[in-house]
Amino acid sequence: SSDLQALWEGLRGMKGVTVYSPGKEAERAGIVSFNVADLSSAQAADALAARGFSVRGGLHCAPEAHRFLGTLRRGAVRASLGHANTFEEVEAFLEAVRSLS
Repeated sequence: SSDLQALWEGLRGMKGVTVYSPGKEAERAGIVSFNVADLSSAQAADALAARGFSVRGGLHCAPEAHRFLGTLRRGAVRASLGHANTFEEVEAFLEAVRSLS
């Protein structure tokens, strides 16, 4: 969806944010994984939860994927969009991430 693309592009464009999800939208399966500055994935996920966003931090039952990405020690934050999410919600989420970086 265009909202998922806006999420990916918005995160990729932020200083201090590392995005691990592939560039091709068809390969993302509705999920964007990322880390923020020097925060652990748990710290970033908790900070985003405190701002009203539901994300998941950690290894996501995929330690080998994290070994490949180099994120085995810190994990990653995983954000996903559903059919009911709006562009305005994506923008609000991006602003929340921006406040952490």
